[in-house]
Amino acid sequence: MIQLQLANRFREELGLFYERQENAFEHFSTEELQEKGLQTGGAIELVRLAQTFLVTDGSIDKLSRMTEVFENDRSYQQVFCPSRLTADFRSVCLCYKLQFKLRLLVQSIVEKGQNKYAYMPRARPLLMAALLSRP
Repeated sequence: MIQLQLANRFREELGLFYERQENAFEHFSTEELQEKGLQTGGAIELVRLAQTFLVTDGSIDKLSRMTEVFENDRSYQQVFCPSRLTADFRSVCLCYKLQFKLRLLVQSIVEKGQNKYAYMPRARPLLMAALLSRP
């Protein structure tokens, strides 16, 4: 039920398609998306949204065990709890989209000092957590 509620919020508030099932977005034509009032550029993906929630919750260690998050009911309910629906979905979307810019950010940091910052590609989840942390 939470997945349907998330999909409704993304659609109603931001005009974004929430891809609850893998590759579901690809089955829609541009015209179909426009008829539904959805943006055609891309979709919010379930797994990446879960990763976003995990990082913002400070559960970075679970990123390497995503299968467990989806197979364990308790873990799943922690990630997709009803309180997610009270969030500002513009902020959720911003945090979600940050994942797609991390590679460029990491690359620019490494370019500042190859030897000094060579570890940065492996520290992407930590960098994302630092960028999303609240003061």
